[in-house]
Amino acid sequence: MSEQTVKLALREATDPYEHALDGLRATLNEAEIEGPDGAGVINVTLDADDEDAAIQRVIDGIAAAGADDHFEIAEHP
Repeated sequence: MSEQTVKLALREATDPYEHALDGLRATLNEAEIEGPDGAGVINVTLDADDEDAAIQRVIDGIAAAGADDHFEIAEHP
């Protein structure tokens, strides 16, 4: 495994993103989550076999946290 970083973008939602970000941190407790920066980008760094595996773990974490209204993958090949 190697360290992978997945970039998330904040989406417009009816409620503030902070609660959803806390839920994502709890769901992906082994990940380092930084941001959002001034552009609304959040970096999620975690150990995964490759970029696709990292993205899938983050997507699963977003779903488990019920945060899919707040975040989307910012970069994907």
